[in-house]
Amino acid sequence: MTLGSCTFRFDRSTFPAGSGPQSGTPFTIDPCQVNTANNTLSLTAASGETLVSAAASPLPMTNVAVVLTTDASTGSYSVVDLASRSVFKDIKLGGVHSNAIARFFVNPSAFPGGRVYVVNRLGADSIQVLDPQFGFITPTNGMLSVGNGTNAWDIVFVNANKAYVSRLGSPKLLIIDPTTLRSTGEIDLSPLVKPTDSDGSPEPASMLIRNGLVYVALKHIDVKQPQLPAVARGEVVVIDSTTDRILSVITLNGKNPISEFQFSSTLNRILISSVGDLAVIDGGIEAINPDTNTVDSQFAVSEASMGGDITAFVIVSRTKGFAIVSDATFANSLITFDPSSGQRLNRLVGPLNVVMAHLAINSRNEVYMAVIDTTIATSGLRIFDADTDNEITSTPLNVGQFPPVFTVFIE
Repeated sequence: MTLGSCTFRFDRSTFPAGSGPQSGTPFTIDPCQVNTANNTLSLTAASGETLVSAAASPLPMTNVAVVLTTDASTGSYSVVDLASRSVFKDIKLGGVHSNAIARFFVNPSAFPGGRVYVVNRLGADSIQVLDPQFGFITPTNGMLSVGNGTNAWDIVFVNANKAYVSRLGSPKLLIIDPTTLRSTGEIDLSPLVKPTDSDGSPEPASMLIRNGLVYVALKHIDVKQPQLPAVARGEVVVIDSTTDRILSVITLNGKNPISEFQFSSTLNRILISSVGDLAVIDGGIEAINPDTNTVDSQFAVSEASMGGDITAFVIVSRTKGFAIVSDATFANSLITFDPSSGQRLNRLVGPLNVVMAHLAINSRNEVYMAVIDTTIATSGLRIFDADTDNEITSTPLNVGQFPPVFTVFIE
């Protein structure tokens, strides 16, 4: 198939200014030719010189990591093949918001291959679908606004026709149909706003669904005040997903629950990290008993034992987890710990003056850590063997023009 001219662009350049193509510089080859028999691209220069590319790999639809990336002003996303670790970079530059997370959900009747749901946060305030069946693009009518300025934060799925969306800036938990992307109702959490919180919202944040119950973390921070102070201890609201009725409110030991929820079947606990005041040893990982919907009286893992704020963590087993810990100087480390005893085990990385944005673990027992650094060469995904602690990547995996901030697996 002859396409005619092909225009390309340099996304990155190491040439000094004035001595070579710079980032963003376009260049055109005419003609160019696609060979569909072997998936190669032939480029012919005006001088007659011809170059044939290596065979292209098809974009996989499963057993991949979808990685959201950003430079803090523009968002993008890439796909990583879990087996080969080949990276399909920047599926659509600017295709998602610069501040976003993502979740994966399978609807066996409507979309059995599943969909990625991007939660675009403050400034975009929307839920956006990425469809793996169509190259991870957003289909027609694949975007739902959740209210300007409401700061969408998380999404959990009850079934093919019901999901909840938390919004940090709204006291109302949104109910949507994840198949049609339509709003179907709300749950009012405004009675849980603290009297000293002037912003009018209890800041519903991370969520988890377990045995038909939805757990919603309330941060109780006052976003109208400098430094976003916590006005009360964090809480977790337990909601019956059938009736939308609030069953109980669990008061946590610490303030400002910041991490994602994790459930450990071997511990029989729902876990979330409260950081309290940043750079102050006053928080830790909370442990909620799902049988009684009560919080254990002490942190399962304390900031004192870990040496700083636990900003993200994943659970590998009853006796092992990985955590990103920020110390008093805001330097970050990757540390392993024993969630049963609360004991710190080993420091694998750091302390480093880089942002370690996110941790995620897949079914291969691989831990993906998103690293953001001002030096492009050291930004990327660092992958660890969860059993041995060994780093699988010799250098951070380059996932596109921007550094990674969030990883979700499709397996």
